[in-house]
Amino acid sequence: MLQLKKPIGTVRPKERRLGLVPVFASQKYVDTNTWVSVGSRVNAYWDENGFTPIYKGFSRTKRTVSADDINRAVIKFRLKGIEFGNWLTNEDAYNYLAALVIALNDLTRIVGYSNIGLNGTIGIAFGARGSQRAAGHFEPDTFMINLTRYKRYIEDLSGRRIDVPKQVKFMETGGVGALAHEYGHALDYFFGTFVEQSKFYRSLTYGSDTSLITKNIDKKGSLRYQMTEIIRAIQQTRSYRYMRKSLVTKGESDSYWLRHNELWARLFEVWVNYKMREKGITNRFLHKEKYKSLAKSIGCYQTQTEFSKIRPLVDRLILDISKQAN
Repeated sequence: MLQLKKPIGTVRPKERRLGLVPVFASQKYVDTNTWVSVGSRVNAYWDENGFTPIYKGFSRTKRTVSADDINRAVIKFRLKGIEFGNWLTNEDAYNYLAALVIALNDLTRIVGYSNIGLNGTIGIAFGARGSQRAAGHFEPDTFMINLTRYKRYIEDLSGRRIDVPKQVKFMETGGVGALAHEYGHALDYFFGTFVEQSKFYRSLTYGSDTSLITKNIDKKGSLRYQMTEIIRAIQQTRSYRYMRKSLVTKGESDSYWLRHNELWARLFEVWVNYKMREKGITNRFLHKEKYKSLAKSIGCYQTQTEFSKIRPLVDRLILDISKQAN
Protein backbone atom coordinates (compact mmCIF):
# COMPACT_ATOMS: atom_id res chain seq x y z
CA MET A 1 0.00 0.00 0.00
CA LEU A 2 1.24 3.50 -0.84
CA GLN A 3 2.26 5.56 2.15
CA LEU A 4 2.68 9.13 0.94
CA LYS A 5 5.08 11.48 2.72
CA LYS A 6 4.98 15.25 2.81
CA PRO A 7 7.14 16.66 -0.04
CA ILE A 8 10.53 17.96 1.06
CA GLY A 9 12.46 18.55 -2.17
CA THR A 10 12.14 21.44 -4.61
CA VAL A 11 11.07 21.64 -8.23
CA ARG A 12 13.63 23.49 -10.32
CA PRO A 13 12.50 26.16 -12.84
CA LYS A 14 13.44 23.88 -15.76
CA GLU A 15 11.10 21.25 -14.34
CA ARG A 16 7.93 23.34 -14.07
CA ARG A 17 6.65 21.92 -17.34
CA LEU A 18 7.96 18.64 -18.69
CA GLY A 19 6.84 17.93 -22.23
CA LEU A 20 7.49 15.84 -25.27
CA VAL A 21 8.59 19.00 -27.10
CA PRO A 22 10.38 21.67 -25.02
CA VAL A 23 8.70 24.73 -26.55
CA PHE A 24 5.75 26.57 -25.08
CA ALA A 25 4.28 29.64 -26.75
CA SER A 26 2.16 30.84 -23.86
CA GLN A 27 2.05 30.66 -20.08
CA LYS A 28 -1.68 31.35 -20.04
CA TYR A 29 -4.32 28.71 -19.67
CA VAL A 30 -7.96 28.41 -18.71
CA ASP A 31 -9.34 25.55 -16.66
CA THR A 32 -12.98 24.58 -16.31
CA ASN A 33 -14.81 21.80 -14.53
CA THR A 34 -14.63 18.79 -16.80
CA TRP A 35 -16.48 16.13 -14.90
CA VAL A 36 -18.96 14.48 -17.22
CA SER A 37 -21.36 14.24 -14.32
CA VAL A 38 -25.14 14.30 -14.25
CA GLY A 39 -26.22 17.83 -15.08
CA SER A 40 -22.95 18.87 -16.75
CA ARG A 41 -22.97 20.55 -20.15
CA VAL A 42 -21.34 17.54 -21.81
CA ASN A 43 -23.84 15.16 -20.28
CA ALA A 44 -26.78 17.36 -21.30
CA TYR A 45 -25.49 17.63 -24.87
CA TRP A 46 -24.95 13.88 -24.93
CA ASP A 47 -28.55 13.17 -23.97
CA GLU A 48 -29.99 15.65 -26.44
CA ASN A 49 -27.76 15.31 -29.49
CA GLY A 50 -25.39 12.38 -29.24
CA PHE A 51 -21.82 12.51 -30.57
CA THR A 52 -19.77 11.40 -33.54
CA PRO A 53 -17.53 8.63 -32.08
CA ILE A 54 -14.20 9.82 -33.52
CA TYR A 55 -12.37 8.22 -30.58
CA LYS A 56 -12.87 4.73 -32.01
CA GLY A 57 -10.22 5.43 -34.64
CA PHE A 58 -7.41 5.33 -32.08
CA SER A 59 -7.65 1.64 -31.31
CA ARG A 60 -9.15 -1.60 -32.49
CA THR A 61 -12.03 -1.40 -30.08
CA LYS A 62 -15.59 -1.44 -31.36
CA ARG A 63 -16.94 -0.78 -27.91
CA THR A 64 -18.95 2.36 -27.31
CA VAL A 65 -17.85 4.39 -24.29
CA SER A 66 -20.84 5.65 -22.33
CA ALA A 67 -21.33 8.57 -19.95
CA ASP A 68 -21.30 6.05 -17.09
CA ASP A 69 -17.92 4.69 -18.27
CA ILE A 70 -16.46 8.20 -18.16
CA ASN A 71 -18.03 9.01 -14.80
CA ARG A 72 -16.62 5.84 -13.29
CA ALA A 73 -13.17 6.41 -14.80
CA VAL A 74 -12.06 8.94 -12.18
CA ILE A 75 -12.86 6.46 -9.43
CA LYS A 76 -11.76 3.33 -11.29
CA PHE A 77 -8.33 4.74 -12.13
CA ARG A 78 -8.16 6.83 -8.93
CA LEU A 79 -7.47 10.05 -10.79
CA LYS A 80 -7.17 13.48 -9.22
CA GLY A 81 -9.66 14.70 -11.81
CA ILE A 82 -10.11 15.57 -15.47
CA GLU A 83 -10.02 19.07 -16.97
CA PHE A 84 -10.51 20.62 -20.38
CA GLY A 85 -10.17 24.13 -21.76
CA ASN A 86 -13.38 26.12 -22.11
CA TRP A 87 -12.91 26.45 -25.88
CA LEU A 88 -13.19 22.72 -26.53
CA THR A 89 -16.56 21.87 -28.01
CA ASN A 90 -18.83 19.37 -26.29
CA GLU A 91 -18.05 16.86 -29.03
CA ASP A 92 -14.29 17.41 -28.58
CA ALA A 93 -14.58 16.84 -24.83
CA TYR A 94 -16.59 13.67 -25.31
CA ASN A 95 -14.13 12.17 -27.80
CA TYR A 96 -11.07 13.01 -25.72
CA LEU A 97 -12.63 11.59 -22.59
CA ALA A 98 -13.84 8.44 -24.33
CA ALA A 99 -10.39 7.94 -25.89
CA LEU A 100 -8.84 8.44 -22.44
CA VAL A 101 -11.03 5.74 -20.87
CA ILE A 102 -9.87 3.20 -23.46
CA ALA A 103 -6.23 4.34 -23.19
CA LEU A 104 -6.22 4.01 -19.41
CA ASN A 105 -7.73 0.54 -19.65
CA ASP A 106 -4.88 -0.40 -22.00
CA LEU A 107 -2.29 1.28 -19.78
CA THR A 108 -3.60 -0.76 -16.84
CA ARG A 109 -2.89 -3.96 -18.76
CA ILE A 110 0.63 -2.74 -19.52
CA VAL A 111 1.80 -1.50 -16.10
CA GLY A 112 -0.08 -4.10 -14.05
CA TYR A 113 -2.21 -1.87 -11.84
CA SER A 114 -5.42 0.16 -12.18
CA ASN A 115 -4.39 2.85 -9.68
CA ILE A 116 -3.18 5.03 -12.57
CA GLY A 117 -3.82 8.27 -10.66
CA LEU A 118 -1.83 6.93 -7.69
CA ASN A 119 -4.28 7.62 -4.89
CA GLY A 120 -5.89 10.63 -6.53
CA THR A 121 -2.60 12.46 -7.11
CA ILE A 122 -2.39 12.55 -10.92
CA GLY A 123 -4.96 14.28 -13.12
CA ILE A 124 -5.48 14.71 -16.86
CA ALA A 125 -6.25 17.94 -18.75
CA PHE A 126 -7.19 18.44 -22.39
CA GLY A 127 -6.32 21.72 -24.07
CA ALA A 128 -6.37 23.53 -20.75
CA ARG A 129 -2.78 24.19 -19.69
CA GLY A 130 -0.48 24.05 -22.70
CA SER A 131 0.00 25.42 -26.19
CA GLN A 132 -0.45 24.00 -29.66
CA ARG A 133 3.32 24.03 -30.12
CA ALA A 134 3.71 21.16 -27.63
CA ALA A 135 2.06 17.75 -27.84
CA GLY A 136 1.70 17.62 -24.07
CA HIS A 137 3.41 18.26 -20.78
CA PHE A 138 3.46 17.26 -17.12
CA GLU A 139 3.45 19.70 -14.18
CA PRO A 140 5.32 18.42 -11.08
CA ASP A 141 3.74 21.15 -8.93
CA THR A 142 0.14 20.15 -9.68
CA PHE A 143 0.67 16.59 -10.96
CA MET A 144 -1.46 17.36 -13.98
CA ILE A 145 -0.83 15.86 -17.41
CA ASN A 146 -1.97 18.16 -20.20
CA LEU A 147 -2.62 16.89 -23.71
CA THR A 148 -2.86 19.59 -26.37
CA ARG A 149 -6.02 19.91 -28.44
CA TYR A 150 -5.92 19.08 -32.14
CA LYS A 151 -4.75 21.79 -34.52
CA ARG A 152 -7.26 23.78 -36.53
CA TYR A 153 -5.28 23.24 -39.72
CA ILE A 154 -2.74 20.78 -41.09
CA GLU A 155 0.26 21.87 -43.17
CA ASP A 156 1.00 20.14 -46.47
CA LEU A 157 4.50 19.53 -47.86
CA SER A 158 4.73 23.10 -49.13
CA GLY A 159 3.95 24.51 -45.70
CA ARG A 160 0.50 25.75 -46.66
CA ARG A 161 -2.27 25.50 -44.10
CA ILE A 162 -5.08 23.32 -45.35
CA ASP A 163 -8.40 22.51 -43.77
CA VAL A 164 -9.24 18.83 -43.41
CA PRO A 165 -12.12 16.97 -41.74
CA LYS A 166 -12.10 17.15 -37.93
CA GLN A 167 -11.59 13.41 -37.69
CA VAL A 168 -8.24 13.70 -39.51
CA LYS A 169 -7.11 16.61 -37.33
CA PHE A 170 -8.24 14.80 -34.19
CA MET A 171 -6.34 11.64 -35.15
CA GLU A 172 -3.13 13.23 -36.42
CA THR A 173 -2.39 16.37 -34.39
CA GLY A 174 -2.28 17.72 -30.86
CA GLY A 175 -1.53 15.51 -27.89
CA VAL A 176 -2.30 12.23 -29.62
CA GLY A 177 0.33 9.68 -28.62
CA ALA A 178 1.89 11.76 -25.84
CA LEU A 179 0.11 10.16 -22.87
CA ALA A 180 2.70 7.41 -22.30
CA HIS A 181 5.58 9.91 -22.30
CA GLU A 182 3.86 12.23 -19.84
CA TYR A 183 2.81 9.37 -17.58
CA GLY A 184 6.47 8.37 -17.43
CA HIS A 185 7.19 11.83 -16.00
CA ALA A 186 4.33 11.42 -13.53
CA LEU A 187 5.76 8.14 -12.19
CA ASP A 188 9.21 9.69 -11.86
CA TYR A 189 7.99 12.67 -9.84
CA PHE A 190 5.35 10.87 -7.81
CA PHE A 191 7.70 8.27 -6.35
CA GLY A 192 10.49 10.81 -5.96
CA THR A 193 8.20 13.33 -4.23
CA PHE A 194 6.02 11.18 -1.99
CA VAL A 195 7.72 7.80 -1.53
CA GLU A 196 11.53 7.72 -1.84
CA GLN A 197 12.44 11.30 -1.05
CA SER A 198 15.51 13.45 -1.55
CA LYS A 199 16.20 16.82 0.06
CA PHE A 200 17.27 18.21 -3.28
CA TYR A 201 15.19 16.48 -5.94
CA ARG A 202 11.48 15.75 -6.33
CA SER A 203 12.13 13.06 -8.94
CA LEU A 204 13.75 9.64 -8.97
CA THR A 205 15.81 10.65 -12.01
CA TYR A 206 17.27 13.77 -10.36
CA GLY A 207 15.23 15.90 -12.71
CA SER A 208 16.90 18.32 -15.10
CA ASP A 209 20.40 17.14 -14.20
CA THR A 210 22.42 16.32 -17.34
CA SER A 211 25.59 14.99 -15.72
CA LEU A 212 27.13 11.65 -16.61
CA ILE A 213 26.57 9.04 -13.91
CA THR A 214 29.75 7.21 -12.98
CA LYS A 215 28.68 5.68 -9.66
CA ASN A 216 25.32 4.73 -8.15
CA ILE A 217 25.25 6.00 -4.57
CA ASP A 218 21.58 5.26 -3.88
CA LYS A 219 20.44 2.43 -1.63
CA LYS A 220 20.69 -0.80 -3.56
CA GLY A 221 17.31 -2.23 -4.51
CA SER A 222 15.44 1.04 -3.95
CA LEU A 223 13.44 2.70 -6.71
CA ARG A 224 16.03 5.49 -6.84
CA TYR A 225 18.83 2.96 -7.24
CA GLN A 226 16.96 1.22 -10.05
CA MET A 227 16.22 4.49 -11.83
CA THR A 228 19.85 5.58 -11.58
CA GLU A 229 20.90 2.27 -13.12
CA ILE A 230 18.48 2.89 -15.97
CA ILE A 231 19.79 6.40 -16.65
CA ARG A 232 23.36 5.13 -16.47
CA ALA A 233 22.52 2.35 -18.94
CA ILE A 234 21.03 4.90 -21.35
CA GLN A 235 24.15 7.03 -21.08
CA GLN A 236 26.30 4.07 -22.04
CA THR A 237 24.55 3.52 -25.37
CA ARG A 238 26.07 4.59 -28.65
CA SER A 239 22.96 6.65 -29.45
CA TYR A 240 23.31 8.71 -26.29
CA ARG A 241 27.06 9.26 -26.76
CA TYR A 242 26.44 10.48 -30.30
CA MET A 243 23.70 12.84 -29.11
CA ARG A 244 25.75 14.17 -26.18
CA LYS A 245 28.85 14.80 -28.29
CA SER A 246 26.81 16.70 -30.85
CA LEU A 247 25.03 18.87 -28.27
CA VAL A 248 28.12 19.56 -26.15
CA THR A 249 30.00 20.61 -29.28
CA LYS A 250 27.24 23.13 -29.91
CA GLY A 251 27.55 24.44 -26.35
CA GLU A 252 24.33 22.78 -25.22
CA SER A 253 25.58 20.61 -22.36
CA ASP A 254 22.38 21.39 -20.39
CA SER A 255 20.13 20.56 -23.34
CA TYR A 256 16.58 19.34 -22.82
CA TRP A 257 17.51 16.17 -24.69
CA LEU A 258 20.19 15.27 -22.11
CA ARG A 259 18.13 15.82 -18.97
CA HIS A 260 17.71 12.69 -16.90
CA ASN A 261 13.95 13.13 -16.52
CA GLU A 262 13.54 13.31 -20.31
CA LEU A 263 15.83 10.33 -20.91
CA TRP A 264 13.53 8.30 -18.68
CA ALA A 265 10.26 9.59 -20.19
CA ARG A 266 11.40 8.72 -23.70
CA LEU A 267 12.56 5.28 -22.59
CA PHE A 268 9.26 4.63 -20.79
CA GLU A 269 7.43 5.66 -23.94
CA VAL A 270 9.36 3.05 -25.93
CA TRP A 271 8.80 0.44 -23.21
CA VAL A 272 5.05 1.02 -23.41
CA ASN A 273 5.21 0.59 -27.18
CA TYR A 274 6.94 -2.80 -26.85
CA LYS A 275 4.44 -3.97 -24.22
CA MET A 276 1.57 -2.92 -26.48
CA ARG A 277 2.94 -5.05 -29.29
CA GLU A 278 3.39 -8.07 -27.02
CA LYS A 279 -0.15 -7.81 -25.69
CA GLY A 280 -1.70 -7.16 -29.09
CA ILE A 281 -2.79 -3.65 -28.12
CA THR A 282 -3.22 -0.92 -30.70
CA ASN A 283 -3.81 2.50 -29.17
CA ARG A 284 -2.43 5.56 -30.95
CA PHE A 285 -3.89 7.81 -28.28
CA LEU A 286 -1.69 6.22 -25.62
CA HIS A 287 1.44 6.08 -27.77
CA LYS A 288 2.16 7.05 -31.34
CA GLU A 289 5.52 6.55 -33.02
CA LYS A 290 5.65 9.96 -34.65
CA TYR A 291 8.97 11.10 -33.16
CA LYS A 292 11.27 8.45 -34.63
CA SER A 293 12.75 10.98 -37.04
CA LEU A 294 14.32 12.60 -33.96
CA ALA A 295 16.11 9.36 -33.20
CA LYS A 296 17.81 9.42 -36.57
CA SER A 297 18.70 13.09 -36.45
CA ILE A 298 20.04 13.46 -32.89
CA GLY A 299 19.96 9.96 -31.34
CA CYS A 300 17.44 10.78 -28.61
CA TYR A 301 15.91 7.29 -28.73
CA GLN A 302 17.80 4.03 -28.35
CA THR A 303 18.04 1.49 -31.14
CA GLN A 304 16.16 -1.78 -30.78
CA THR A 305 19.36 -3.58 -29.80
CA GLU A 306 20.23 -0.94 -27.20
CA PHE A 307 16.72 -0.97 -25.77
CA SER A 308 16.67 -4.76 -25.46
CA LYS A 309 19.64 -4.56 -23.07
CA ILE A 310 18.02 -1.88 -20.90
CA ARG A 311 14.53 -3.29 -20.91
CA PRO A 312 15.00 -5.81 -18.02
CA LEU A 313 15.84 -2.84 -15.77
CA VAL A 314 12.59 -1.12 -16.74
CA ASP A 315 10.60 -4.34 -16.30
CA ARG A 316 11.92 -4.68 -12.75
CA LEU A 317 11.26 -1.04 -11.87
CA ILE A 318 7.67 -1.09 -13.12
CA LEU A 319 7.07 -4.40 -11.34
CA ASP A 320 8.21 -2.87 -8.04
CA ILE A 321 6.12 0.25 -8.71
CA SER A 322 3.07 -1.90 -9.44
CA LYS A 323 3.46 -3.73 -6.12
CA GLN A 324 3.21 -0.41 -4.31
CA ALA A 325 0.46 0.99 -6.53
CA ASN A 326 -1.68 -2.08 -5.98
